[in-house]
Amino acid sequence: MDDNQTVKLNNVGSGSNTTKRPTLIVLQGESLGSSIPLGAQMFTIGRGSDCELRIDDNLASRAHARLESAAGGQLYCIVDLGSTNGTFVNGQVVEDPYVLRDGDKIRVGRHVFKFALLDDDESEFQDRIQQMIIRDDLTNLLTQRSFVVELERQLARRRDQVDCGQISILMMDLDHFKTVNDTYGHVVGSQSIKQVGEIIEASLRKSDVAARYGGEEYVAYLTDIPTSSAMLIAERIREAIGRHEISVSRKGSTVRLSVTISIGISTFPIHGTDPIDLIEKADLALYRAKQTGRNRVVEYDPQRDRFDEEGYRRLELRSLIHDGDPTS
Repeated sequence: MDDNQTVKLNNVGSGSNTTKRPTLIVLQGESLGSSIPLGAQMFTIGRGSDCELRIDDNLASRAHARLESAAGGQLYCIVDLGSTNGTFVNGQVVEDPYVLRDGDKIRVGRHVFKFALLDDDESEFQDRIQQMIIRDDLTNLLTQRSFVVELERQLARRRDQVDCGQISILMMDLDHFKTVNDTYGHVVGSQSIKQVGEIIEASLRKSDVAARYGGEEYVAYLTDIPTSSAMLIAERIREAIGRHEISVSRKGSTVRLSVTISIGISTFPIHGTDPIDLIEKADLALYRAKQTGRNRVVEYDPQRDRFDEEGYRRLELRSLIHDGDPTS
């Protein structure tokens, strides 16, 4: 099948017709909140590269289930394709072709989809919900949870490759940012965070991905790039932020200030293959950058970046964030 026909969960949208359109909405699994229009006569879900809806889910079969349309595409039924773990609709296993109704919930592996008939207004609302889930309101960068999902997807594609490309993780934190909030107030602080996010995004390549990790922290991954080149990009980000004058109107006057940023870097597969482990190691490098003077880029060093008492406290905070609000 042509690659252009494969639906990507993180790159789908709705049409502009005024009629009701059959749609799958992701209720559980990767790319939570995404909506997938059903336009084809047959629409296969599974792990295989030839599936119209390909999901990274080890509980799903390569060709797990198929949606088949009738009545001009307004009526769909779902058929299990002999999957290992079964296909379920509203909690019941599908043994024979099942005609879907508006609101039915389909489970394939760890993924749950809602079958819905959406008009233009409902499609637009669904798109807005998706953006609220995956994008940070202030910076429009990915949220922490969405970033981890995207990073895991990138790493999963490469773990079984003999000659896989490197991926560098950048953990970034504004220096002395509490002083900015204490001196100028949270409005100026928020605008500073927004402008720095814009600089980070503008400094990256199209293939790179950035997120707001929380507060004044950011994270990014850089694909298919040696560590030396990732260090250069990180330096470019650091220098651009240091040169930038933040300008914010407040109470009839303009506040102007400058900030600096510290950056820690880890690299797949040199420093590990697990996304959380790589983020934590980049975070340890960031901690060393802070401890050695700030406003610098530091690469993770297993001999120097150890889990001291402060490091353990930082990682405990990270684990709480990962288990918390998916939009944080």
